Amino acid sequence: MRPGSPLLAPALAALLALSACSGDDHNTPAPITLDDSIGLDVVLSSDHAGLRGATDDLLQAWTTIRGVSDGGDDHVVTALPEADAPAVLEVRLTPDDAALGAEGYSVEAQGFGQGRAGLRVTAATPVGAMYGLYEVIGALGVRYYHPERAFIPSDPTRAALPEVKAGVRTPSFATRGFHEHTQHPIIASDILLRPGDDQRRAFASNLVQWLA
Repeated sequence: MRPGSPLLAPALAALLALSACSGDDHNTPAPITLDDSIGLDVVLSSDHAGLRGATDDLLQAWTTIRGVSDGGDDHVVTALPEADAPAVLEVRLTPDDAALGAEGYSVEAQGFGQGRAGLRVTAATPVGAMYGLYEVIGALGVRYYHPERAFIPSDPTRAALPEVKAGVRTPSFATRGFHEHTQHPIIASDILLRPGDDQRRAFASNLVQWLA
């Protein structure tokens, strides 16, 4: 997450990634239960900026819910470490999976051996993986109501990876978005029309991340 900025990501993406997805209902996996050490390892091999931003949002939500201010024992790793990790979230990109498409994803409960439990987000593209991560974040109770304001519950009892429905989620319509000028805050129009102004750059970056 950008230093000093609030947690930023889309109410729109959280809403659309859930409500605008099609597919049959599936049984909900059993809850993922963790021991008292609730650090989270996110296994991420992509350096895609948007996907890394979504990962940062997930880790900030996780640490806030846990009540940890310094990041604690939460990490982003490129491969599953040999050491025990109480909770694991693996992001797996499968570019040849036509069923997932450009924006589809699946989230499933997964055992990783050595007592490690967690979730696996699978997508054909980084954008699809972003939507999968934001579903997990939303299931933790996080809400992104505004580019500069987010609600993150601070409740250690919720610091467990949430239950999710198995199966592939794909968009039910081709184009996502809205007309920026009709949305609040209108002041963002002025920000976006003044490129190169460092004082406005952070706000513009936050808005783009929120739209993701």
